[in-house]
Amino acid sequence: MGAKLQHILLVDDDAAVVAVLSQALKELDYRVTSFTSSRKALHAFTEDPSQFDLLITDQMMPDLTGLQLAQAVMAVRAELPILLISGYVETRIVVEIREKRMHAFLAKPHGVDELRTAVEALLGKR
Repeated sequence: MGAKLQHILLVDDDAAVVAVLSQALKELDYRVTSFTSSRKALHAFTEDPSQFDLLITDQMMPDLTGLQLAQAVMAVRAELPILLISGYVETRIVVEIREKRMHAFLAKPHGVDELRTAVEALLGKR
């Protein structure tokens, strides 16, 4: 048995996006726990914050936006790397990401190579 796989918390309200991203991340040798509900994801995170190595979240979601989810996660575990993904690249959102110390931003649509590069950079594999 090799080293423990790094564990990614993946959140997007679009089930099809979750399925595609989960599969891509698993093929890149990550363990993935995914949610289509930001509230359920936050609940799972707060139950055991130390189990996750990275949060990947969509920005535009009902209930909690990606930024709101990220802020709640950072209040519990400030050092957790966060990758925010959005199809809406507004300057205001990018500025807010930097101000709130989000670690990376990836615009939709993106390819597997872009996802891999962002994840590896956040997890210190690059």
